[in-house]
Amino acid sequence: MALPASFRLALGGARRECAVGEPTGQAACEVCEQPKTDGDELSRCPICFKSYCKECAYLFSGRTFCSQHCGEYFFFANPEDEEV
Repeated sequence: MALPASFRLALGGARRECAVGEPTGQAACEVCEQPKTDGDELSRCPICFKSYCKECAYLFSGRTFCSQHCGEYFFFANPEDEEV
């Protein structure tokens, strides 16, 4: 099975194919796991980087997150708890 040209990588004049499978053309919300079409927009959580749809979005203080936990962590996390 040949991959699309967008997945091919030219190295030293030789063409190699990446080990990535063909894209399905659909992304899925990582919260509700429902596939989304190109017309649906997925957002990415600034804390855990999960993709979520507008139906699953948790609005907290003017920003959206994938869950209540991420929203509260964004605003109330103690910076001293984080390791450097």
